[in-house]
Amino acid sequence: MSNIDLFEKIGFGQNFEHASFESKQEIGKGRFGAMYKAYLKDIKQIVALKTLYYYDENSLGDLLKKIC
Repeated sequence: MSNIDLFEKIGFGQNFEHASFESKQEIGKGRFGAMYKAYLKDIKQIVALKTLYYYDENSLGDLLKKIC
């Protein structure tokens, strides 16, 4: 199983339309991407939004090692 398949299978690969988020405020940056505090209109809640600089096999493998 590829890292991309694993990433999506364990639920970290949810995709949302950019327009679904309001009031995005950057709260941090790291090796993999930026973290934002945002309001997700679909569920009417404030959420942490992690963006990835790269969405490729190696980047996801490194991220999975860090969080799992």
